Amino acid sequence: MICAGIGLGRGFPTGAAASQAATAAMRGCGGPAADLVVVFATSEHFDDEHALVGPLVAATRARALVGCSASGVIAGTEEVEHESAIAVLAVSGIRASSFIEADAATRAPEIGAALRAAADGADALLVLPDALSFKPHALLSPLAGATATVVGAASSGVGPGPMTWQIGGGRVVGRAVAAARIEGVRVSVGVTHAARPIGPSFRITSGERNLLRRLGDQTAVDAFRSALPPALGQDVLRAASGMMVAVGECVGRSGHVMRAIVGIDVASGAIALGSPVPDGSLVRFAVRDPEGARQDLSAMLKELAGELGGARAAFGLYFDCTGRGEGLHGLPGIDTAYIQGALGDFPLLGLFGGAEIGPTARGPDVHQLSGILTLFR
Repeated sequence: MICAGIGLGRGFPTGAAASQAATAAMRGCGGPAADLVVVFATSEHFDDEHALVGPLVAATRARALVGCSASGVIAGTEEVEHESAIAVLAVSGIRASSFIEADAATRAPEIGAALRAAADGADALLVLPDALSFKPHALLSPLAGATATVVGAASSGVGPGPMTWQIGGGRVVGRAVAAARIEGVRVSVGVTHAARPIGPSFRITSGERNLLRRLGDQTAVDAFRSALPPALGQDVLRAASGMMVAVGECVGRSGHVMRAIVGIDVASGAIALGSPVPDGSLVRFAVRDPEGARQDLSAMLKELAGELGGARAAFGLYFDCTGRGEGLHGLPGIDTAYIQGALGDFPLLGLFGGAEIGPTARGPDVHQLSGILTLFR
C-alpha cells in the first residue's frame, strides 16, 4: 500500500523550516522511513546545504532523496510564491532511487544516456535540470520510447553565480540534473495551457534551433504581424510580451506545446523562442488568457478524474510555470483550489519552475506557461 504525506516549512532558520516540513510529511508516510522524499525549496535555503539536507535525512531516513531550488513551492492547497519556504513530500510503499549528474552544460549527451538507462523498466522518471544550462534535445530526446512516464521541471529560484541547485543521491549540486526512478506505481498525467492559439497555422520553412526565420512564404515577424489585430501589429515588440507560440497540431487541448517568445529582430524578421523547435513544424501564435487557462485546467482535471474512475490519487506532483500562479490569475492558490475541487484531498507537492517537462506524442518534451499534474496510485 502506498502512503504519502506533505509538509511545509516557512521562513528561517533553514534547519528549523526543513525539520518542520519533513516531520509533517512523515506523519502521513506511515513507518519510520520513506522510500522517496521530494523537496522543493526557495533559493535562499541553499546558502547552507547541510542545514537543508541534514534535517530531511534525519526526519525521513529517506532511501531516495531528490529535489531542487524553486522560485515558489506548492504544498497541498498552499501556493507560496513571495516568501521563503520548503515543501516536502514523503512516500512509502514504492521503490525509488535518486541520482545527480553534475556539469549539465558540458555533459548533456552523457546525462541524456544516463536518464534513458534509468527510465527503462521504470514506471516514472522525475527529471529536475538546472534551468540555466538545460539542453532539452540532448537530455530528453534519448527518452523517446522509454517505458517510464517522464515528468519534471527546470529548477528556478536563481541565486548568485547565477545558478540553480539540484538535490540527488544525498548531494546538493548547482548547474546539475537531479533525477529519481520510481517503480511500483500507476501514473496519470495531465497538461494544461495558459495561452489560447489565435490566427492561422504556419509551417516553419526556415529556422535554426530556437530561431524562427521564415513561416511559409514570409518572415516570422510578418507572419506574427498578420495574426494580430491591426493596432497591435504596428508594434510587434510590445505585442510579443503577452504572446506565446504553440508548436504542433492545435487540435483541442492536446497535440501542441507552448514556447515563449524571448526576442524579436524586426530588421531581419526573425523571432527567438524559449526552447528549440524542429524545422518544418507547424506553429500558431497564442495569447496569454487567464480565463481560458482556468477553463483548460478544468477540462484537464475532468479528463484525469475520468481516468482515475473514482479512485483517489496516493500522491501527486504539480509542475507549474513561474508565469502562472498569482501573476496570471490575480490571486494565489487558484490552480490548487481547482485541483482539490475536482480530485479531492490528496498529498500534492509542486513548484513554480523555469520550464515544465511532460509527455507529448513524440515523447517527453519541454512545455512553457503550462501546468503538468502527475498523479500516482
